[in-house]
Amino acid sequence: MQSPAINLYLYVSIKKPIANKVDEMFHRIALTSALIFLCAACNTTPPPNYKNPIAPDNAKVSFESDFELHTHFYVNTDNTPQSCGKFERAGYLLKRDSILLYDKANYEIKIEVPSNKVVGISASHYFDDPTYRSSCFPKPVFFTPEANANYIVKVNLIRTDRGGRLPLGGQCYVSVANLKTDGSYVNVKTNAKPPCKEQEIEK
Repeated sequence: MQSPAINLYLYVSIKKPIANKVDEMFHRIALTSALIFLCAACNTTPPPNYKNPIAPDNAKVSFESDFELHTHFYVNTDNTPQSCGKFERAGYLLKRDSILLYDKANYEIKIEVPSNKVVGISASHYFDDPTYRSSCFPKPVFFTPEANANYIVKVNLIRTDRGGRLPLGGQCYVSVANLKTDGSYVNVKTNAKPPCKEQEIEK
């Protein structure tokens, strides 16, 4: 017959690993909850402030990007001296959905712009963490949409470094294509020089 001391020793020996597992699980749950709370408390990307004009012959524009993480797009449709070069937020593309990202996934942006008038498009892509760094700020482009036409604006990746990362400063560019009724694409000639000297992205 075993003594009470031996029984106590065996009880503690068996319970200790179980207690450690419970503690470990508790810490994991607490850490995950804290991360969710911190992400929820982060400042999310401001909503778009660009508004579609009211006109029967507006051109339609959709946006694409070679990047999976945040690509932000901005639009300028007013080249008057009072708002020369001011870009408004059209939205962002984010092809991943995770509790560790402060924004929800967004797979498409569709807007309308006035036809037969110079329209400016600006874009930016930036993300930085210990395992993935990417920043790209291509030059704005300007084009004149045709009435009732459909366009695709895309941020194109040119190249990455040997680690698969995009060098800071940007190796990408913005392209504009006209989507024809038969499904074909025709590249649109754009002007990289803004119609105004000043450029400002509205925040």
